[in-house]
Amino acid sequence: VGASSSSGGLVTRQNPLAGGAANGVHLASELLRGTNRPLHNFSMQSPRDSAREMLVYDLKVHLDNQMDDHTFRDLLMHKSRVLSGKDWFRWNWDIISELLEGPLTNPVRLSEAMKTKFFKRVSGFFRCDNSDKGYFAGLPWTPDYVPYLRPACQMYTLLLNHPEGIAFLKTDRRYSLRLYATCLLRALLRSEVEGFERWGIESLVAQLDKETSVARAALSVLEEAAESPVYLSAMIKKRPLQLVHLQAESLLLKFLSLPEGLAFLKDVPNWIPTKLVQWRQSKVVNYVHVVESHLLRGVFRDKQSVTTNTSKAALKPVPIPVTVPNRRRLEWLFRMPWNIEVKLVGPPGSGPPAHLTIDAYVDASEVRHKSFELR
Repeated sequence: VGASSSSGGLVTRQNPLAGGAANGVHLASELLRGTNRPLHNFSMQSPRDSAREMLVYDLKVHLDNQMDDHTFRDLLMHKSRVLSGKDWFRWNWDIISELLEGPLTNPVRLSEAMKTKFFKRVSGFFRCDNSDKGYFAGLPWTPDYVPYLRPACQMYTLLLNHPEGIAFLKTDRRYSLRLYATCLLRALLRSEVEGFERWGIESLVAQLDKETSVARAALSVLEEAAESPVYLSAMIKKRPLQLVHLQAESLLLKFLSLPEGLAFLKDVPNWIPTKLVQWRQSKVVNYVHVVESHLLRGVFRDKQSVTTNTSKAALKPVPIPVTVPNRRRLEWLFRMPWNIEVKLVGPPGSGPPAHLTIDAYVDASEVRHKSFELR
């Protein structure tokens, strides 16, 4: 289910932010404008103003690095309020931003902060998890919460520029960020970004031996990418033996369409002979049943669309239960104008998603009883 704007502009505090045709990327760019401008963006400034800004910034960094131990620890331990409790709305975000941009850029200060729960709690706030704990991912997408993106950019930029910070990110046991990054690769795949067959496929294959949910998400994206011969060839070059352990039969069968894929699967002990036996015994019949089922569904749908004497009972929408893995359920549908695109996605290993054109809407008549249904 995908959400996109279709019914007028999104209005926040009586200020229209984006028109009805705006997509999520445009909306995000409007909200993010001015919240985290790069330091070296001098397009709107004269050279003299730019030099002055650089001088002020360098002076600030120098002073922050020379901050005495007592002042630094007072900011970190007390004034930021991060270590005083987990309630993010009680934290002093101005102090947090000042620490991330100044004193913590010093490796010694960073190492000292790593010994506390400062980064663990701040990174926990930005985790990609729509839980009931009030994390950033679950907050309404309004200008009131956009300024929190600045410390997020500061923190991850800081961590990625220090070995100790990289080690912290690598050893984080929360898989939600990896899962989000894997799902983001699907969007980049569909955007046809340049060079995806090099770095994108490599990143997806590397996720196949990670946590189960991350591996299955990566497998789903790889199945979609396999529709392109270029991406399929790039996968085969990586020789992903993890696909055999994940029983990704649909994807592995596509490997057989290319000579290099056939050569790769020949090196997998007894894989091709076993699949040939399974095909002759049962899968050839199952395949025919699947094809007949799809043909029947398509013929019936076309016939129904042109028939004028169809009874009202036949046209009555059938509820499709939607499973959402958190208590918020489908409340996120009410945050923005949207329309719904329905796409049938089977379990990992069942092949690429099938597009089905149907009329769909969300019945929220039972919202008080938490019985949302997608129809």
